[in-house]
Amino acid sequence: MRPSILVMTAFGSYRDRTVIDFNQLTSDLYLITGDTGAGKTTIFDAIVYALYGTFSGSERKPEMMHSDFADKSTDMKVELTFTEQGKQYRVERSLHFRKNQKTKEYDCSNGKKAILYDADGQVLAEKETSVTARCEEITGLNADQFTKIVMLAQGQFRRFLSAGSDERQKILGKLFDDTACRAFETLLENARKELFRQRQTAGAALTSTMEAFLVPEGLSDEERAGFLPGDPDLLLHLDDLVRKDQKRAEDAGKALDEAGAAVLSLTEKKTLDQQVKQNFDDLAALNQRLESLKKQAPEIERQKEENDRIDLALHRVLPLILQRNRDRDEARKVQEAIASLTKSCAELSARVSACDAAVKGDAEVSRKVLDLAAKIRGIDDSMGDYDDLETREKALKALETRQESDLKKLDQLKKNIQTNENALKQMKEARDLLKDAPADKEKASFALEEAVKKLDAAKDVKTRLQSIREKEKELDLQKDTLQKKTQEAGRLATEANDLYQKFLASQAAILGMELENTLEKEGNATCPVCGAHFVKGQEHHFAAGTGEITRQKVDSARKKADTAEKERGNLESAFQAAKSRLAAEKDSLLSDYRKLVPEAAMEQLLQEEEVDRTMTALQEAFAAAEKEEKKAAERAAAYGKALAGIEKYEPILDDQKKNEKRGEEIISGQRADISEQAGQIRGKKEKLPYKEKADAVRERQTLDDTRRNLQSEIDQHLALQKKALEAYNSESGKLNTRKEEAPVRAKRLAAAQEEMEKAITSFGFSNEQEVLVLTTAPYGEEMESYLKKRRQSVTDFENERKNTIQKRDELAGKCEGRQMPDLEADEKALLEAKERQAKARKETEEAAGIRQSHEGTRKAAASKVQELAKTDRAYAILDRLGSLAGGANAEGGQVSFDRFVLSSTFEEVLRMANVRLDTMTGGRYELVRRESGRARNAKAGLDISIIDHRTGLERDTATISGGEGFEASLCLALGLSDVVQRKAGGRRIEALFVDEGFGTLDDEKLDNAVTVLKGLTGGGKLVGVISHVDRLREAIPTQIEVTSTGKSGSHVAMRSV
Repeated sequence: MRPSILVMTAFGSYRDRTVIDFNQLTSDLYLITGDTGAGKTTIFDAIVYALYGTFSGSERKPEMMHSDFADKSTDMKVELTFTEQGKQYRVERSLHFRKNQKTKEYDCSNGKKAILYDADGQVLAEKETSVTARCEEITGLNADQFTKIVMLAQGQFRRFLSAGSDERQKILGKLFDDTACRAFETLLENARKELFRQRQTAGAALTSTMEAFLVPEGLSDEERAGFLPGDPDLLLHLDDLVRKDQKRAEDAGKALDEAGAAVLSLTEKKTLDQQVKQNFDDLAALNQRLESLKKQAPEIERQKEENDRIDLALHRVLPLILQRNRDRDEARKVQEAIASLTKSCAELSARVSACDAAVKGDAEVSRKVLDLAAKIRGIDDSMGDYDDLETREKALKALETRQESDLKKLDQLKKNIQTNENALKQMKEARDLLKDAPADKEKASFALEEAVKKLDAAKDVKTRLQSIREKEKELDLQKDTLQKKTQEAGRLATEANDLYQKFLASQAAILGMELENTLEKEGNATCPVCGAHFVKGQEHHFAAGTGEITRQKVDSARKKADTAEKERGNLESAFQAAKSRLAAEKDSLLSDYRKLVPEAAMEQLLQEEEVDRTMTALQEAFAAAEKEEKKAAERAAAYGKALAGIEKYEPILDDQKKNEKRGEEIISGQRADISEQAGQIRGKKEKLPYKEKADAVRERQTLDDTRRNLQSEIDQHLALQKKALEAYNSESGKLNTRKEEAPVRAKRLAAAQEEMEKAITSFGFSNEQEVLVLTTAPYGEEMESYLKKRRQSVTDFENERKNTIQKRDELAGKCEGRQMPDLEADEKALLEAKERQAKARKETEEAAGIRQSHEGTRKAAASKVQELAKTDRAYAILDRLGSLAGGANAEGGQVSFDRFVLSSTFEEVLRMANVRLDTMTGGRYELVRRESGRARNAKAGLDISIIDHRTGLERDTATISGGEGFEASLCLALGLSDVVQRKAGGRRIEALFVDEGFGTLDDEKLDNAVTVLKGLTGGGKLVGVISHVDRLREAIPTQIEVTSTGKSGSHVAMRSV
C-alpha cells in the first residue's frame, strides 16, 4: 500500500479540510515534523482509520477522534487515495453526529459510513465491515499486521523487543498464522485424551463386570482376591469356575431325566385307566339307546309303506294326468284361433278392393310427372355455365383481396423497417455504453460469494455457541452430581472402615473370653495370635467386647462403599470427558471465529452481543454485495441483450428491404390480372338465360318439388295395394292351417283321457283327486325332495339300529373280565412324580443360570482385557507424541510444536534485523535467539539475547540502554516486515511509517539510522518518519511540517530543505 492523497476533515487536531498530497514529495524518504502535540501521529492515525476503521497504537474509538476544534454538527471525514500492486483505490470514511432534540446530546451510533472506489470511480464496497474486509483483501494485511509491519507506531516496535516469550509467540502467531501448528497440537492432544478415555472406559467396564460378578460361597479371602479386576490370572480363575459349573449342571440334568421318566410312566398308566373307565360308560349308554330304537320300529314300518304308495302316484299316475291337461289346453286354443282368423280375412278382403280403385285413377298424374322431368333436365344442362362464371368471379375477388392484403403488408413492412433501424441504432449505443458490464458482474459475483461464505460461517458459529452454552449447563449439573456422589462415597467409606474396626475389636473380645475360660479351667493359656503365655493369678488385660459385629455386616458396608466409589469414578470420568470435549469445541469455535474476527478472544466470543454485532456486520456486507451483484447482473444482462439484438436484427433488416422490393413488383402484376379477368366475366353474363345462377336454381327446385309430390302420391297408392294383398293372403293361409289341425287335437285328447283313467284304476287309487292329494308336499316343498327325505328318515333309523348293536357288542368284549379302575389313586401318584420333576428342573435351571452368568462374565472380562492389551503400545506412543508436541518439561524448557515452527521463522527475522543492526551499531551488537528456557517448566525457543562483540558477552536485551534499545527495536521491526513480505508470496510493501524514538540517539547513531532508512527506499518504497529531532530535519530534507494555531487546529505544509 502506497498512499497518494490523504484528506482529513474534523479529524483529531485537524478542524478544517486538510489535504496531504504524497505525490508531491521530492524524495521517497520524508520527515513529518512539528512540535509535540501538533498532530504528527494523527496523520498516521488517519491512514489506519481510512483503511481499517481503527487507530494505531491505542484502544481509541472513532468518535473520540472527532476534532475538539470543530462543532459536532460537522461530520468527521477521512479520504485516502492509495495504490496497491499498480492499481489505484480511494477509500472514504465519515462519522455523523445526530443531535437529540430532547437531551441536546449528540449520538453517532448510526452515523458511520464507509465506501471504497476503484480508479474509475466504481464502488467496490460499502458499509464499514465490507470496506474493511475489502481493504484487507487488497493490502493483504489486517489492522494488527499493518501496525506491526507497515506503520510502526510510537513505542509499539519497542514492545516486540521487550516482550515476554508468550507475548512474542502471540505476535508471531498472528503475523504468520500458526493455526495449522496449533491445530496439529490439538489433534494429537485430543487423540491422546480420546484413547485414554477409551482405555479408562474399558477398565471401568472390566471393574463393573467383576463387581457385578457373583463370587461363589465358601471361598477363602485369597481365592476371592483371584476374581478382582487387577488379578493377572483372572481369566484362568474364571475358566476353572466355568468348568465346575458345567459339572454341576450335568449332574442336575441326570436327576431331571430320571424324574421325567417316572412322570412319563405314570402318565401312560393314567391314560390307559381313563380309557377303560370310558368303555364302561359308553356300553351303558349304548344299551339305553337300543331300548329307545326298539320302541320306534312300528311307526317306521308304517312310514315305509306310505312312501311306496306316494312313489306310485308321483311317478306312474301323475304324469298321465298332466299330459291329459296339456292336450285339453291345445284343443281349446285351436278353436279360438279359427274364430279370430275368419273375422280378420273378411276385413282384409274389403281393404284390397279399395286400393285397386285408387291405382286405376293415377294414369293422368303420371303424364304430368314426365313433363316436369323434361323441364328440369333443360335447367341442369345450363348449370355448367353458371359454375364457370361463379369460379371466375371468385378468382377475381380472391385476386382483389390478395392485392389489398399485399398492399397492407407492404405498408406494414415499410413501418417495420423504420422501427428496426431505430432499434438497431439504440442497441449499438447500449453495447458501446455497457462494454465493461460482464467483467463488473464477475467481480460482484465473487464478492457476493465471499460475503455468503462469511455469513454462513457466522451463523454456524452462533449455532455452535448456543450448543456450547447448553453443554456448559449440562456440565454444571454433572459437576453438582459428582460432588454429591463424592460426599456420599466418602461417608460410606468412613462408615465401612468404622464398622471394620469394630469387627476387629469384637473378634479380639471373643479371643479374650476364650483365654479367660482356659485360664479358669487349666491355670495357664497361650495367645494364638502373638504367642504370649499367661498364668492364672498373674495380672493381665484382655480386649473387652464392643457388641456383636458380623463379617456379613462388614462385607455389606464395604460393598456399598465400593459401589458408591465406582459410581463416583464413572461420574468423574464422564465429567472430565465432557469437560475436555467442551474445551476442544470452544477452541475449535474460537479458531473458526477468528477467521471472521482475527483479534477475537474467548471472552468476546462467549458474549452474545459480540457475535450478534459480527452477524449484523456480515449481514450488512452480504446485503451490500447482493445489491451490487444485482446491479452488475442487470447491466451484464442488458449488455448481452444488446449484443443478441444486434446479431438478430441486422440480417432481419436486410431481408425486410429485399422483401419490400419484391412486394412492389407483385402489386404491379396483380393490377394487370384484375383488369383482364373483369372483361371476360362481363361477356359470359350476357349469354345466360337467367341473370343469376340462384334464379335458375330456385326455378329448378320448384319444378322438382312438384314432380316429387306427384310421384310420391302414385308410389303411396301402389304400396298400400301391395300391403293389403299380402296381409289378406297371410291370414287366409293361417286359417286353413288351423282348420286342418282341429280334428287331430280332438283325437289326441280322447286317447290321453282314456289312458289316465285306466292307470288310476289299475294302481288301486279311487279317483284323480286322491292321486293329487298324495303328490302334494306340505308347505310348498318340491315333491321329489319331500319323498327323498321320508325315505332317508327310514334308512337313518335302520342304520343307527345296526351300528348301535355293533358298537355294543364290541364294547361288551372289551369290558369282559375287567373291573372299574381307581383314577384318584393314579392322579395322586402322578402329582407326586411331577413335584419331584419340578424340583429337579429348578436345580437344573439354577445350575445353568449360574454357568451362563459365569460364562458371560468370562466373555465380557476377556473382551475388555484384550481391548486394553491392543492399545497398550499405541497409547504409549501417542502419550509421548502428545507430550512432545504440547511442550513437555525438558532440560531446555518447554518447546511445543507451534513454538518450534515459529522459532524457525523468528531466526529469519533476526537474520534480517542483524543486517541493519550491523550498519546502525557499526557491527557492535547482534541479536540471537536463546535455544533453552530459564527452567525445565519454562517455555523456550522465542527468547532473545544480544551479543556485544566488543566485550564478547551475551546478555539480556533488557540490559541495553535506551538508544541501543531503539536501534535494536527498529531493526527487529524492519526485519519482521521483510520476512512477512517474503512469506506473503512476495507481496511488496510499498510504504513504511516510523513514529518517534529517535530522540534517544546521538548524532553518529542518528546518521547510521538515517542511512538504514534511506536504504529502505530502494525500489520505490515510501518511508515516512515522525520526529521533532533537529538533526533529522537536517538529514531528511523532504518534510511535512505540522503546526498548531490555537482554535483553528492543526495545519500542514510540504517543504524541501
